[in-house]
Amino acid sequence: MNESPEVLAIESAVQGGRNPNNWYCSAESLRRAALSLRVAIQESNDELRRVVELMRQLPDHDEIERRLDPGTNTAYITAGEARVYEVLAESSRNRPASVTGVAMMLEGLALENLAKGVIVANAPARIQPNSGRPRDLTNWGHIDSPMLRDAGVTLSETQHEVVKRLRQFVEWGGRYPIAKDALKMEGGITWNSSDFEVIDALYDQLSTELWRHCLEHCRGPDAPADMAAKE
Repeated sequence: MNESPEVLAIESAVQGGRNPNNWYCSAESLRRAALSLRVAIQESNDELRRVVELMRQLPDHDEIERRLDPGTNTAYITAGEARVYEVLAESSRNRPASVTGVAMMLEGLALENLAKGVIVANAPARIQPNSGRPRDLTNWGHIDSPMLRDAGVTLSETQHEVVKRLRQFVEWGGRYPIAKDALKMEGGITWNSSDFEVIDALYDQLSTELWRHCLEHCRGPDAPADMAAKE
């Protein structure tokens, strides 16, 4: 008897979800996109530093008060300061939109794919049609510390905090101006340039582990035990 298109689609999805190579490839694609955005982030940071240096050339509040003409309630500026204001205005008008949130979202999704791939490689039944709704193959959410622990990663406090921020960017910060649940915005959403070092270390650890599973999957259960040594 021919199986229905729905059954075939579910079977195909289960097989694809249990293949660690698919999780690895998805992670690598997301990671490549995230890394390409780091160049733009660095350019934005360089421009911000340039703006800060320019602003230091402008009179502070006390100097403006000293220059103030009580009769007109205006203060003069020098020709050099006027040029600085022009440069700042031009910089503000031409400044590209920040891509930091998008980069952090992509980094979080890349780590999420690696972690899920490792978990599935260790327990393929995590990808399984739901008995009540077969098209639902898993009840996973987005990246968080428990997920990484399930993948065998012992997180430091610093790593835990970075993962918390990554989840925020994945859920809404990298996609929308606000969260669907207003309480998720409590305390705001932040990032630090040092986050990338933490992310890089986590990515290296998880990708190494998932790649090991990819090789085992490609060898198959009947491969010689010493196959790895022959590569």
